[in-house]
Amino acid sequence: MLLRRRLLLLFVAIVAGVVVLGAVATVVIRQRDDAQARERALAVALERVARLQTAYSDQETGERGYALTGQQAFLEPYADGSSRAAALTRQLRASLDTQALQERLQRVQQAGATWRRDGAEAVIALRRAGSTQEAADAVANGTAKTQFDQLRARLGALATRLQREANGAARHLDTVRTRLTALFFAITALAIVGAVAAAFLIRRWVTVPIDALSDEVRRVRGGALDSPIRITGPPELAVLAGDVDSMRSRIRQQLVESERSRQAVEQSAAVVLTLRSELEPDVGAVPDGWTVAGTLRAAEGVVAGDCYDLFVTRQGDIALIVVDIAGHGATEGILALRCKEMLRTSLMSGAEPGDALDTTAELLGDMGDEVFLTAFVAVIETADGRARYANAGHPPAIVVSADGTTELGPTGPLVGLLTPGWSTAETLIAPGDNLCAYTDGLTETRNGDNEFFGPDRLVELLQGSRCDQAPAVVKRCIDEVELFSPDGLRDDATIVVLCRTG
Repeated sequence: MLLRRRLLLLFVAIVAGVVVLGAVATVVIRQRDDAQARERALAVALERVARLQTAYSDQETGERGYALTGQQAFLEPYADGSSRAAALTRQLRASLDTQALQERLQRVQQAGATWRRDGAEAVIALRRAGSTQEAADAVANGTAKTQFDQLRARLGALATRLQREANGAARHLDTVRTRLTALFFAITALAIVGAVAAAFLIRRWVTVPIDALSDEVRRVRGGALDSPIRITGPPELAVLAGDVDSMRSRIRQQLVESERSRQAVEQSAAVVLTLRSELEPDVGAVPDGWTVAGTLRAAEGVVAGDCYDLFVTRQGDIALIVVDIAGHGATEGILALRCKEMLRTSLMSGAEPGDALDTTAELLGDMGDEVFLTAFVAVIETADGRARYANAGHPPAIVVSADGTTELGPTGPLVGLLTPGWSTAETLIAPGDNLCAYTDGLTETRNGDNEFFGPDRLVELLQGSRCDQAPAVVKRCIDEVELFSPDGLRDDATIVVLCRTG
């Protein structure tokens, strides 16, 4: 059974027991309150019966005194007792809660009415009429005495019955109180037993399995990665143990793979370093009157997706190649190197820049839906400065002269996404002019305010360095870019500069 279901059933059992006992206790408390109320009501009724007896006794005393003495003052307690008896009778009728008591009160009321009408009133009338002896005989041995004795007997019966009811109510109240005390102890015992049972079961279902799982995890953390984690317990903890064991297996597998990767890196480090050096070649000597320089900054690792090449053709011209692969890393670096070598071979064979791009695109074939590259290819005749170039979707190269700047924009599409076909365009690099080719990673560098370095800053740097040597121009541009973005480059950045001395 699931742990959450076990705990739910345990909680429901404890709560149900407490609720049932609480409901019973509520009923018993209500019974106690009712018993207390009835006991108090019967005690009040007994007190009223005693007062009623006194009221009738006062009437009889007044009636007897008037009959024997004829003094009018004796009729005052008679009248007062009569009014008090009537009021007490009404109060008793409202407070008596059983039919038997109501009937006994009714008999008392009837006996009182009969005595007053046929006994007391008759005696008083005889005395008022002057029949003193007859009034005295009626009081001593006549009808008035007989009827009053009957009234007194019925009052005694009512008091006896009330006392019996009061005693029964007191006994019932004691019984209810005993029952309520027993329920209190039962609720307390249930709470204690429930707490002990919950603690025991939670320890058995939760604490012990978790401690066992913790021991297993510490053992694995100590290095026992080859030993599986085994644990018994509720299904949830068993599933957790299985997940931890899967993590152990995955860590072990990753350690093995990491070791293999480390060995592979050690074996291929020389290849990677060679690839980097090929992407950023060592520019050799160029004809007099020209200086050239270039540099490449990789965004990640040691291998970039950019590359460039500067070399002198068999005809004595300077050839310039700048390639930018979408992305950076070893795979992109290898593709960039392939593209550069194909373009170099075509240019060395005398092909025009546009034709070199056509040939390279044909040899590369289908590179995939998300793989493409841009390239700038130029051949500069060192004698007169005439430059033939082709631009495959690359950022425009810039010719900086005394009259301003000239952008060498695209002469065809990107390589890899669109239908190939590149034309060759011409421009002139006069004495004192500079030619700068770069990749977008240079101008799209951002500062802390997310602002681009931009082509305008690059043009401003080139115009200020128009008559300098190419290495100084390249260094100044790279320094400015790195100062502009202290957090480093987000993309590979390449810049190549050709300067024709004045």
